[in-house]
Amino acid sequence: MPKRIGHGCCVILAGALIVSLFFSLPLPLHADNGRLLVVCPQGCPYSSIGAALAQANPGDTVQVGPGIYPESITMRPGVVIRGQGNNASIVTGGDRDTVVRAYGTAIDRSAVLEGLTIIAGRAFTGGGIEIRGGASPTIRNNLITANSAGPTQSYGGGIFVSGGAPLITANVFSGNRSSYGGGAIAIWDDSRAVVSDNYFECNRADYYGGAINVTRSAPTITGNTIISGTAYNGGAVDMSQSAGEFENNILRGNLANLHGGGLYLRDGSSPSIFANTFMSNTAYYYGGGLYMDRSSASVSGNSFQYNIADSGGGIYVDRSPAMIARNSILFNDASYHGGGIHVHGSAAVIDNNNINYNTSIVGGGGLGIDGHAMPLVVNNTIAGNAVGVQGGAVYIEGAAPNLINNMIARNSSSNIGGGIYVDNATPLIRNNTIIDNGTAGNGEGIYLSAQAFPTITNNIIVGNGYGIFSVTNYSGSGLRPVVINNNSWNNRSGDFVGMPSANNLSADPLFVRGRDGAYYLSQRAAGQSVNSPAVDAGTGSATDLGLANRTTAVRDFPDAGTVDLGYHYRALFYRSFIPIIVTDRP
Repeated sequence: MPKRIGHGCCVILAGALIVSLFFSLPLPLHADNGRLLVVCPQGCPYSSIGAALAQANPGDTVQVGPGIYPESITMRPGVVIRGQGNNASIVTGGDRDTVVRAYGTAIDRSAVLEGLTIIAGRAFTGGGIEIRGGASPTIRNNLITANSAGPTQSYGGGIFVSGGAPLITANVFSGNRSSYGGGAIAIWDDSRAVVSDNYFECNRADYYGGAINVTRSAPTITGNTIISGTAYNGGAVDMSQSAGEFENNILRGNLANLHGGGLYLRDGSSPSIFANTFMSNTAYYYGGGLYMDRSSASVSGNSFQYNIADSGGGIYVDRSPAMIARNSILFNDASYHGGGIHVHGSAAVIDNNNINYNTSIVGGGGLGIDGHAMPLVVNNTIAGNAVGVQGGAVYIEGAAPNLINNMIARNSSSNIGGGIYVDNATPLIRNNTIIDNGTAGNGEGIYLSAQAFPTITNNIIVGNGYGIFSVTNYSGSGLRPVVINNNSWNNRSGDFVGMPSANNLSADPLFVRGRDGAYYLSQRAAGQSVNSPAVDAGTGSATDLGLANRTTAVRDFPDAGTVDLGYHYRALFYRSFIPIIVTDRP
């Protein structure tokens, strides 16, 4: 397979906007505690950084003046190395050696490297900076550019970290490269590194993690902006066998030749993925924003927008028991399956997400499910998605998902299955409101292809092209879907086609508008003049079905007793009663 890495990025040097962003304020020209050892090319006590470091003690500051310093230096315990910022103090490895080293546990965060330009370092690991042996320095306010790790299977073009807990903050990483993983940073060997508030642009790894690679570690990666990274897997970030926190980052315009345009999780990784923005990332195959392979991450509170992939434009979940909750998944695109999310062979939980306005060409504009997957898809809004062939909202093939309590509205297909498409599968489809999907004859609320044997119960199916349409006529005896206690009404071409309608309703559900939407049910107890026929019309109790803390009423009282049909909104003012027991014992 040909390598297609590259965005045409250039190295960011003096005068670039992002450099001024990080180095606009002059750094202090004094020692924080001890002596000030001044370095400049001519006329200062020291003409090289290494010579000053040789005389430095803990608490001293080596002040590096403007100039170019062709040397390789080693950090010392408790010593601050401070450049002028503004791309003035340049330390270069001449493409021959690591520029800065920090070795051993004696190097803690009181050892500081700041205000320097680290350029043209080259080594097997850590071309710019190499941190090993449990060292935990502070690396801040530097420009780390045009460094490389090579020639083969090498990691950390900008920085390589092995162990320890260094603080890497407020730096600019540009144009760094690794021949294997971590174009800008590689974090290994149980490291607890903190990588915060950095700016990454145009970094590249030939295989894993254009900007960052994490292996067998648990770092905190927060507040970073990562743009235009490229790699085979994980255009921005790759994590293998790792945990930690990945929060409040912006990943934009990154590219993976294979999987994970933004973030690639693999080999049992289980980080917390929270409150990040994944925007306009691309994977040629799976997971434009995020790809998860055998990983159990928690993915919550993120925004996935305008990402592109062959399958899983926003997110691709592969054999991963992940929790995907409270995310905004909008305007993503897949050329095959799952414009918003694609789930393959996974028992993931997809809970309370907005999966809206995504597109795919073949199957599942919003959500694609296949490969014997058994996800729980619950409490989501899946609306305004579109597909070229099958399943505007949801495509299910060879899988057994549970689709429970979702709002599935205004999705469309250019061919069949504007709402849900089911083929050779046994899903449970319960307590959903499936409304206004598709136009003309292509807007089936639920389309059942051959060998589709779902259980469909307690749903409201209104205003679609067809309500439930089956290719196979199940009017006779034999194996058939279980279709009971649904209300399918006012679907343009028929409410129940290819199957009997007994034990179901076909009546106006009497929707009323409430706080969170237009599909609450009319109820006398909530102030309306009449009860909807969908109230207390379902199979099972609200408590047994997990809906007793949600509501179909505009006054927010929770469902109780026999379950109401259709989607249940959050009951905002629902409270559990916890008794307070007072005793006379201390």
